[in-house]
Amino acid sequence: MTRLRVLLLEDSPADAELALSALAAAGLDCAADTAPGRVEFERLYAADRYDVVLADYSLPDYTGLDALARVRAADALQPFILVSGALGEERAVEALRAGATDFVLKGNLNRLGPAVARALQESRQRREHLATQQALELSERRYRAVVEDQSELIIRMLPDLTVTFANGAYCRYFGLAPEALPGRSLLEHIPPEEAPRVRRFVAGITPAAPSYDRDSQVRDASGALRWMHWAARGVFATGGALAEIQSVGRDVTELKRAMDALGATRERLQRLSRRLLEVQEAERRHLARELHDDIGQGLTALKLNLESLARGRDGVALEARIAEALETARHTIERVRQLSLNLRPL
Repeated sequence: MTRLRVLLLEDSPADAELALSALAAAGLDCAADTAPGRVEFERLYAADRYDVVLADYSLPDYTGLDALARVRAADALQPFILVSGALGEERAVEALRAGATDFVLKGNLNRLGPAVARALQESRQRREHLATQQALELSERRYRAVVEDQSELIIRMLPDLTVTFANGAYCRYFGLAPEALPGRSLLEHIPPEEAPRVRRFVAGITPAAPSYDRDSQVRDASGALRWMHWAARGVFATGGALAEIQSVGRDVTELKRAMDALGATRERLQRLSRRLLEVQEAERRHLARELHDDIGQGLTALKLNLESLARGRDGVALEARIAEALETARHTIERVRQLSLNLRPL
């Protein structure tokens, strides 16, 4: 077991010996320095570190309260016990208010050991608590620094939508004072038509489904209507109850406009595609008519003339039929050429 470093302010060697004997009797292994007055006490305290300070209440050039003030100026958690021959209730209260850990009467030194043990335990617990609190405060400051530097809008709220925190970006975007938000309901500064949707989304946050995303329209500080994408996540207590909700917002107005423009362009392309198909179909119908009316008729006439030639024997009539057939063939070839030109791409 580590020896306790004890600083004892006592101008009576006999009383000092009794106090140290009481500590030994309580099973405390102590290494003690004794100071008979102010100069030696302050020199020893400044030069070394002690686990506990014991001080007589009244000395010729110094008092226990003076020593207490000196110790508390350096360490608010240092165990400090007054040991006095007579200490009235008023002075005892004064000492405790000034920061003394405890007081023990010299006529009842059997309390000194337990008082020192209790003071050491309380000091350890308070230092651990202070260290934990400082670590939490440091973590909170770091978290806030990170959050405040974000360009995204960040807001935290209780399950009943009472705001607990909003970062600077959120406040600037909506033109709100940071100190005016905590403690107020989120519903106070969102469009009324959004309230049912917000409540519905919050009601759907569970440990099994801890997050949600949604788009909503909001009005910024200038009053302009904007689109915001919100990504929210629930924070749950140990038993699974929803404790807090953090929501991160990002302005997606320009993205929405781009998507709307893309949709309009796609719609125009679809209309043009349908029109192109209609034109192609009309051209096919026109080509079918041309083939049927002109070329079909010409080929039919040519066929009839050739059949007539096969039967005829009259030379004059044969020449006329041959001329007519040639003309029909020429006309048909010309129509085929024209249709071919019409089918060529521009």
